[in-house]
Amino acid sequence: MFGKKECFNCSEKAKKVHMAKTVDGQYLCRSCQGLLSRYYPGCFVSTKDEVMEHLGYMKKMKRVYEGVFSDDEEKITVMNTNLGIVISPKTGFFKVIDNEWGEFNSRADVELFRLDQINRYEVYSNHKQGVYVGNGAFIDCGVKVYMNNTRKEEYNKYKPAKNQKMHPYVFELDIVTASDDKLTPMDTFENQGLKVAYEIADIFDRLLGTDKETVSENRVKFAALADEFLA
Repeated sequence: MFGKKECFNCSEKAKKVHMAKTVDGQYLCRSCQGLLSRYYPGCFVSTKDEVMEHLGYMKKMKRVYEGVFSDDEEKITVMNTNLGIVISPKTGFFKVIDNEWGEFNSRADVELFRLDQINRYEVYSNHKQGVYVGNGAFIDCGVKVYMNNTRKEEYNKYKPAKNQKMHPYVFELDIVTASDDKLTPMDTFENQGLKVAYEIADIFDRLLGTDKETVSENRVKFAALADEFLA
């Protein structure tokens, strides 16, 4: 447990207790674990090759994020305090914003998602029963986005085309716009959180369309943009 192992990504040696072990018995150090997406299922259910593929994927996203995405002055930002989304129609990508998470995971907080991989989305609001601070009750709300995927095909409202790219590990993406752990009174949730959630859904409607034919056409357009910047 306390012996040292070599990280398969950076070759640094560290105590096993500080490392994550893959299913094929390889070790990833804590520093390199900080490069993984927060949505990635983890080393414990992945092989070394799968983790390395994911780290390569994150490097590509970082390149696009620090290059064309950050410099896009036409990005659309919709936020409630530190929660929300930034969308870049010009590049075909969007980013989920949670500044509190990003503050502690800055190296991995560069992940972008492709607009063409969105299958469907819905606004949600979950009231928390019996949870109060002062006179305010609390709810979670936001937009749940279902990405094109092969693991859970029942989520796919629009059937992906045969040549369409699937997200490699995310099938359900939660864009939180208000959360009870922020200790915000209900009027803020209702007036700000849900307002932001519906605004995000409206933007997706405008960019992707609301009927099968339009969604298909716009997917092709955004796919071409994303592929160009990832090349």
